[in-house]
Amino acid sequence: MRRPAIFLSVGDRQGTVAVGKRADLLLLEQNPLSDVRNVRRLAGVMLRGRWMPEPELRAMMEVLVRSYSRR
Repeated sequence: MRRPAIFLSVGDRQGTVAVGKRADLLLLEQNPLSDVRNVRRLAGVMLRGRWMPEPELRAMMEVLVRSYSRR
């Protein structure tokens, strides 16, 4: 998302995948441009430079759901 980053004046730090830029991105198994349902085919997330594969994200969501269901 280069253009929003440029608009927000953060294009030097984020908006593209490059050495030295903030490493936050979502990796999908398939192209969402060919079928929008592919956004549900998550491979993982790179968050603050840490790779989080889909099974780890799913486990985190399960813990979150359980914590809210006890309320």
